[in-house]
Amino acid sequence: MLSLLLAVIYCAEGALRDSYSEDEYVRQVIEEDQYHYHDESVDYQENTFDKGEGSSTTNEKNNDNEEEEEIIDEEQRRRNEEERLTREADDRLAAKREQQFQADIDRMSEEEKNKALKQKKIDGRKVQSVLKAAKHNNLYMVLGIRNWNLRIPSWEIDIRGLQFTMPGFIIKETSERDIRKQFRTISKQIHPDKNKDGRAQEAFIAVENAAAILSHKQQRKLYDDEIKLYRSNRLKTNQKLMMTTILSIWNVTSRVVKILKTFLGPFLVSVLIICALII
Repeated sequence: MLSLLLAVIYCAEGALRDSYSEDEYVRQVIEEDQYHYHDESVDYQENTFDKGEGSSTTNEKNNDNEEEEEIIDEEQRRRNEEERLTREADDRLAAKREQQFQADIDRMSEEEKNKALKQKKIDGRKVQSVLKAAKHNNLYMVLGIRNWNLRIPSWEIDIRGLQFTMPGFIIKETSERDIRKQFRTISKQIHPDKNKDGRAQEAFIAVENAAAILSHKQQRKLYDDEIKLYRSNRLKTNQKLMMTTILSIWNVTSRVVKILKTFLGPFLVSVLIICALII
């Protein structure tokens, strides 16, 4: 009887221990879930904050880009307006000079009139040449000269272990003296007091600007580098366009040959030969 009572007590204590262990396990699981939920909430808030900050940064960048574009557009509009006003002023001055020339012609004799008109044609060709070069930003041609830069670079020579350097030398180069000399020549021909063309004043200003840049060593170097870069980019663009055109022609020709081969079959070569002979 006593042993049965002890067995019942032992079983009850085991059940209590199991119940306590199960409750402890459940409590730990709940605490871990709460901990993970807290971490996920913090991560979500941080990610949301980061996204919000990233969005604000993106918006700021977009606003900065828009402001830069507005500044560029405003600067372009300002330059366009200045060019328009300059053209209008040049047109008014040219019209005024033409009226003055016509008034002077009316007071001349027939022989003097013919001589003046002939000289005006010569003056007009000189002015148009200057203005055309200025329009294409060719400052050397504005002055009526070419930018010669022919030189032999230095090179190394090795003769049986004996090394020495041969210095380079200049074959032909447009110097500052040449530019100043040509400026004096062209300015006399274009000066509004001597040249009777209506746009002589505009051409004379272009000549002065070209001489001012080319006579300055640093400004001339910047201009030469800019022209070299422009020509290099233009050459690359032309080469790319040429290759694109050749590939397009080749693709079209290949398609035509395939179509003809489909229809003509073994007679294709004969037909092509006959067409070539006819042409």
